[in-house]
Amino acid sequence: MILFGEKLNSSIPAARKALTRRDEVAVRRLCTAQADAGADYLDINTAMMGDQEWEAMRWVLDIALESTACGVMIDTPNVQVGRQALEYVRSKERPMIFNSITLNDRVELADLISDLKCGVVALPIGERMPVSADERFANAVTLAQLMVECGISPQNIYMDILITALATDMTAGRQALDTLEKIHTSLPGIHLTCGLSNLSFGLPKRKLINQAFLHYAVEKGLDSAIVDVTDPAMALGALAAAAVLGRDDFCMEYVTRAK
Repeated sequence: MILFGEKLNSSIPAARKALTRRDEVAVRRLCTAQADAGADYLDINTAMMGDQEWEAMRWVLDIALESTACGVMIDTPNVQVGRQALEYVRSKERPMIFNSITLNDRVELADLISDLKCGVVALPIGERMPVSADERFANAVTLAQLMVECGISPQNIYMDILITALATDMTAGRQALDTLEKIHTSLPGIHLTCGLSNLSFGLPKRKLINQAFLHYAVEKGLDSAIVDVTDPAMALGALAAAAVLGRDDFCMEYVTRAK
């Protein structure tokens, strides 16, 4: 199970406050806490910093690369910032994933991603946000084919199943799981991922919702997720589910991180 730490995102008030103040101590703490909790990659999003997005991104990247051995997930809607960050991390020789490309947005970065042989999160979104699992699946097939044609290896594609809020749509969990099952069955070789906390947005005791979904999702093929890795119930819960399903040889990943 590949875990992406979600805490370095400028949409989170605590992270945005640290970014705005250039609080190196606070940002370093967010980096090391997630690394110590078992994050494979740190998701870094500075999009809320406006015209200072790239400067903030580079500043956080320097701290993350210096203070941890984690890979980095470059999370930006801005093509230019994405290009700069990818080139910057290339020079640091650290594993990286770009988050994200859709059928219509940031597709122009596919050639660079292919050249760098790094990962990419693919959002199966076309002209509008798909509603049904069938529509998400159809978009996923088209997007995966597009990226492979650009030279991106299937094993470097992380297809997002587009989790939405259960509080506003009681079918959100079911639609996400159906999408997951369809893609896992029909597109072997690619990773399947999600922004897990989206599901519980607006609900009380959100961890319970996230945990319940995670156990079902791992069974249906989810092998990565953007999560709060500092919550032991989430990080270890994902690994425990993978171990129970026989996807962790001799339970070594679970045992190593549970110590």
